[in-house]
Parts: sequence; structure tokens; C-alpha cells
Amino acid sequence: MISRVELVITEASIDDRKVIDKGLTEYNQSKVPFGNYADISRVIKLGDEIIAGIIADISPWNILEIETLWVSEHYRQRGYAKALMDEVERLAKSMGSHLSQLDTFDFQAKSFYDELGYKVFGILEDHPKGHMRYYMSKKL
Repeated sequence: MISRVELVITEASIDDRKVIDKGLTEYNQSKVPFGNYADISRVIKLGDEIIAGIIADISPWNILEIETLWVSEHYRQRGYAKALMDEVERLAKSMGSHLSQLDTFDFQAKSFYDELGYKVFGILEDHPKGHMRYYMSKKL
């Protein structure tokens, strides 16, 4: 057992973070091998202006992960968010993904994701204080 006197806890540097990430990645791969990562983010433009976009990727375990979905306030309620979701889900399926996951807050778009067939698998209360964060998934 390590004596308390021998332990030194310090702020992690960028290089320290890389060691930590590498260690966990190696462990994870020993349990479930990774596939290929793919960034499938998309935008909708009007001329040079981005009016909507989605940041999404296929994780190394072939899961569609929706990080951010945004539509400029002036262009909301026109089907752009659904078009972006449909596109990344189509791409993910074509690449062999079987599951999609995302999170949203109570003041964002939970009902929109409900309509697309996403189901809540977890809720974090008071995140931020007075609000709910919903973790959702959908079989593709």
C-alpha cells in the first residue's frame, strides 16, 4: 500500500492528460476493439451564411453521437433541424451504426427529439441549477 506521504496530487498538464487518455483507451480497446472514427458534421448555408448545422460523429464503437444541433433563430420551424438529423442518421446507418445518442436540456429541444423517436435513458437534475439534462438514444 502507498503511504499518504508519498502521494503528490498536482494539476494535470496537457501531456499528463494524454497519458491518462491513452491508458483508458488501451484498456477499453482490450475489452471492445475500436472501429474507425468519422466526423459527419453538416451545415446548411444560404449563400455564405450558415443558417443551421450539426456536429456529429461516428464513435470508434460505431455509435452516432450528436454533439450539437443548431438552427439560427430566424430560420427555425422550417424543417432544417429534421433535415440535418435525417442526413446524419442516414450516413451513420450507411456506415454500419446501429445506435444514436445525444443529450439536451429542458430549455432546448427534448420534444423535437421525442418526435424523431429518441428515448430518454437518463436524467441529470439541477444541471444547470433549476433545469434538467436529458440523455437520449435511438436504435437506427
